[in-house]
Amino acid sequence: PKQVQVGSDLTVQLTADSGYLLPVSVTLSPAEAFQDAAYDADTGILTLQGVTGDLTIAAEGVPFAYADVAETHWFYDEVAYVTRWGLMNGMENNRFYPFNSTTRGQVITVLWRMAGSPECKTKTPFTDLTQNFYQEAVAWGYENGIVKGVTETTFGPARPVTREQLSLIL
Repeated sequence: PKQVQVGSDLTVQLTADSGYLLPVSVTLSPAEAFQDAAYDADTGILTLQGVTGDLTIAAEGVPFAYADVAETHWFYDEVAYVTRWGLMNGMENNRFYPFNSTTRGQVITVLWRMAGSPECKTKTPFTDLTQNFYQEAVAWGYENGIVKGVTETTFGPARPVTREQLSLIL
């Protein structure tokens, strides 16, 4: 709770509890309790202009508790970024596996999520798309000419992506 004078501006620094990252978005209610609001998701700073009444700020942090990613790792901030924005998820047993190779299925899934996870209308000719997490992403990539198969009927989603394949995809 914070007291402010009616009609004044308010700046709030949001912080995340241990095991969480800053929220991507916040919910403010009621809408008539302020004139304008801006949230900087990178810094966690919420700025409200013209506060006119009681206001509730609701924010839910993004869980971040990978057993194999410590704050001291050089890649911590980057892993936190892709997790926070929903581009990459951890794997089983609360692990990120930062030293593993990235697969073809994972790469196209990240790009699909960056594009907003759009729905696809095209079926692929690939018979090896067995995991739900990349099926729609591969279909989107195929539909938009971003990816092709390693053969006419296989995509190779579990294969490590090569530098050549990654450069072609990008």
